[in-house]
Amino acid sequence: IRTVKVYFDNIPLHELSTKDVELFVLKRKREGKAAQTIEHNIIQLRGAWLYAQKMGYQVSPIIFPKLKVNNKRIKSLTQAQEVNLLSELEPRNPKYYSKLTPSTERLQLLNQRIDNFDFVLLLMELAARHSELSCLKWNQVDLTLQTVSLERTKTNSNTVLMLSNRAFDVLKRRFENKSNATWVFTDKTGNNPRKHSTISIRRAIKNAGITDFRLHDLRHHAATKLIRNGMSLQETAYVLGHKNISTTMRYAHLENSQVANKMKNILND
Repeated sequence: IRTVKVYFDNIPLHELSTKDVELFVLKRKREGKAAQTIEHNIIQLRGAWLYAQKMGYQVSPIIFPKLKVNNKRIKSLTQAQEVNLLSELEPRNPKYYSKLTPSTERLQLLNQRIDNFDFVLLLMELAARHSELSCLKWNQVDLTLQTVSLERTKTNSNTVLMLSNRAFDVLKRRFENKSNATWVFTDKTGNNPRKHSTISIRRAIKNAGITDFRLHDLRHHAATKLIRNGMSLQETAYVLGHKNISTTMRYAHLENSQVANKMKNILND
């Protein structure tokens, strides 16, 4: 919404035209933005335009462009890259933590780095979407049973997952030191859920020497690890919260490779 306002804040909604929207798409493409990002902007515009119509306002007819979005993208990290990224995010990494001297600034920086480290690690361990984790509530976490219930807003469903040792340690520590009774991750005020702020994490990805890798790719990274270590597509679909197995088929080549290796090992034995 903030992005949309930058480009359209001076244009009343009822004056918005197809030409305005097409020029917006062109500008965003020239800025190097991905089709998926531009599509999200268009969804916001279309939603406001449709709501105005619903409320009885007279708006100009608009033909909203359909962008070709590549949702088959799969990027994963090597083990070394995963280690490098977590090292880059390590809260007390002297390369970053020692730069500030005032105690208040150091504490604020440390808390921010702890949040980013924990957030990325849980994205890796739970194969969750950013929105599912940033809005995670403590009543969805059961530290006794060591489970977490993820609300899949995209598919309107819930997935109960067992916590790995790393994920359990992170959530247990955050619970013992929690500043908010509702949210696992909060914004800077400490009163609301974490916002979609990824600048510092994207910077850590770059500093770790990882190229062409987005935050959402951590979900693909987690799914890739599961399949390469023997989990089936059906099982992975449950972990990812996919309603339709066809969505998980983008990882089919990974499973096929595992099946081929199993065949070879059986025959060799």
